[in-house]
Amino acid sequence: MLKRASAYAPPSAIFRALVSLVLLAGFYFVIVGIALTLFAIPIIVLVFAFRFQLLLLVAVCWVPACLLLMSLFKTRRLAFAPPGLRLEKSDASALFEMIDELAASAGTAPPTTVFLDVLPNLAVTEVGSVFQSRRVLILGVPLLYLLTVSELRSGIAHELGHFSGGDTRLTTFSVQTHALFASVLNTVERDAFRVGTLHHSIEWGLSLAEALGRAIVNGYGYFYMRVTRPISRRQELAADALSASLVGGPVAASALEKIAIAAPLYDLYLGREVSHALVQGAMPTDVAQGFERLRRRMLAGETGQKYVQEIRSQATEPYDTHPALLDRLRALESWPQVESETDERRASVLLDHPERFEAGFVAATRDHLVERIISRGGKVGELRELPWQAIPQAVFAPEIVAAARRTAARLHPLLPSVTTLAGMFASVWQRMDSGSGFELIKQLEPRLAQLPRSEAERNGFLIGCEMLEVLWQGALLERGAEADDSLGEPGLVFRLGDERIAPFETIRSLTTNHEAARTALHEWARRLDPA
Repeated sequence: MLKRASAYAPPSAIFRALVSLVLLAGFYFVIVGIALTLFAIPIIVLVFAFRFQLLLLVAVCWVPACLLLMSLFKTRRLAFAPPGLRLEKSDASALFEMIDELAASAGTAPPTTVFLDVLPNLAVTEVGSVFQSRRVLILGVPLLYLLTVSELRSGIAHELGHFSGGDTRLTTFSVQTHALFASVLNTVERDAFRVGTLHHSIEWGLSLAEALGRAIVNGYGYFYMRVTRPISRRQELAADALSASLVGGPVAASALEKIAIAAPLYDLYLGREVSHALVQGAMPTDVAQGFERLRRRMLAGETGQKYVQEIRSQATEPYDTHPALLDRLRALESWPQVESETDERRASVLLDHPERFEAGFVAATRDHLVERIISRGGKVGELRELPWQAIPQAVFAPEIVAAARRTAARLHPLLPSVTTLAGMFASVWQRMDSGSGFELIKQLEPRLAQLPRSEAERNGFLIGCEMLEVLWQGALLERGAEADDSLGEPGLVFRLGDERIAPFETIRSLTTNHEAARTALHEWARRLDPA
């Protein structure tokens, strides 16, 4: 087995096991100690200072004491839930060969099971007990399209470092501790529909139990994290060191940086772009390719560069489970490149049937997002499967035209001579530019009159901008423009001939680059409605 740099070696497995066990036992001790104290208070009062309110004191003290003790016996650890489909060796023989090779180099047993995740995650765990468990690797499918083969080797080597360091064998104690935290909170939580239905002494006892339970979990939780998070961060640095020893420091650093930058963007991509398409009735069939376009487009701009710089410069916080990227890259600087050649091919080449695999990935992503949307109160109807390039014009454009027509219908009683979307766009802009737009908006939104003048004008301006944008979009489509691929853009983009128009950008710049925006709006009002 290759040696890891001693500077990044975490405390020994025995020490970490002892710390985890002591912290778990300590929480049991705190709960039992507080419960026994609450049981003892009425007895002490009875012996030394008998009062007629003793029954009240018994209820107030013994109710939370009983609930706290009950929580110790109601603790239930959550069973392992596979995050996705199980990947078989027949589906990715080259990937499993890579895993076995890296495990042999690291001097540890490989995972027995590989599960796929629709999110860009890479993790390992051990399922079962301390004495009998099976090793599991969780591989986020987006990483197969984001990373090169060598970078994926680095990521897998890092995860195998947790196996060789004994990190995953110790999770049983932390899982039990977190399960106990949850049990205490669930046991003392009050049913909102039953509050006020019991005798006031019982009500006070239940309220005290809830307050005590939250205070105990919060207080001990902060202490628990203060002790365990530094150990966790040392484990991550040690796993990084093992990865660098197997694949080289530059490759390990490249993989870490690419994942740190891309993971939040992927969450944005799913939450903003793909979810919006689903709600509108379409599921993109090229999820991975769409994210790559969004990532490149967003990182190429000034905002993207600021975002990258922010990720690179973030500092490690006391309660972080992982060191900040900056600290991890610094720790890898002393590791040279290994002698073997790097493989710059996309990691998806490790799949035996990439076309079939991608179809399954799209279906899993769809199911994941539909469940998320519905859980948040949203609705998803019948879906059409289309490539990203086709979705804006086929799905978004009809809804844009419908929204523009609804807006024009609201404005028509105030502007009865205007009969086209282009004309309505030009008319609204002329009034906003001349300073009479607020009076127009106020007639549509009478509630503005109830606000202070400055606040009403500010809100009126924002409402006017929203109307202007939707009318402009509708007018462009009315004149033959097409909704274009807008992945990574702040708003929808349209193409008219060889021109690419971004109405949202122009409208937004009315408050920052006023003159340039006014000039652009004047030009488009003239072009779309020459009359």
